[in-house]
Amino acid sequence: MSDKRVLVVGLGEVGRSVLRLLVRHEERLGLDVKGVDKSPEAANDAMHATGVFCTTGLDDAMLGAPDVVSLCVPCGEDFEPLYIVLAVAMHRWRAALFSIESTVPRPGGVPALVEDRDVIMFPHRLSPHDEGHDEADSDVRVMGGVTSRALHRGIRFWGPIVGLDRIIACTWEEAVLCKVMENAARFVEIALVEEIAMAAERHGVEPHRLLDLMRTKWNMGHLPEPLDGIGRHCLPKDVEFAAKLTGDKHNCLFSAAMDTDDAYQTDLDAVIKHFKKFGSSKG
Repeated sequence: MSDKRVLVVGLGEVGRSVLRLLVRHEERLGLDVKGVDKSPEAANDAMHATGVFCTTGLDDAMLGAPDVVSLCVPCGEDFEPLYIVLAVAMHRWRAALFSIESTVPRPGGVPALVEDRDVIMFPHRLSPHDEGHDEADSDVRVMGGVTSRALHRGIRFWGPIVGLDRIIACTWEEAVLCKVMENAARFVEIALVEEIAMAAERHGVEPHRLLDLMRTKWNMGHLPEPLDGIGRHCLPKDVEFAAKLTGDKHNCLFSAAMDTDDAYQTDLDAVIKHFKKFGSSKG
């Protein structure tokens, strides 16, 4: 592996998980790992948790010139703040591999920005509250590059870390859409059981009991629990991205799912009294 110096940008849940993953392989692969976050608290927490040098500015001389920049910063509909961080990082370190772990709202935009840089989309599938899926290397992941050169470089770097058999190579467009749509599909799936729970409550049936009965059918075993609605930020944000990707005339399902979750959370007190257990459908 020729790319040894690694910088993780953004030290929230995803960034800390990537940092932990890299530290686990630091000695074996000879990596030099550092982290950066605009929040002094996040940088300090990550540094104490991992022993890795973390700072608050991309201009910190202690960062040196990384070979790989792992971007774990949020991305909104306008691509910010990811766009800004990526532009600054590419200006400072032209030869680096830029690995985007966050959701990108649509395939266009980033390729036009990167010119001849090596940029890959390697979206995380981290689910911090689900045991077995709570680390950056817990699941198989897709990887797309803006060029074939970038993709091959990304596989060479991440393969020894997460395992070559856990990387599915694809196009940039496929990787971007896969991340958005898998989260949107999960949102719709949870909204479906929320609607089932509301129907159960209105007819005096305990929602868990009804869902358990439904799961006895051979193709219903995957139904999740509705619990306290769709929290956190990834799923609600990404289903909005998905609705915009499909266009105004074709996003009826995504829009209805968002309306269902709103109605479910409004009606939550009535539904809760029928639950034997109470938790959270986070995403």
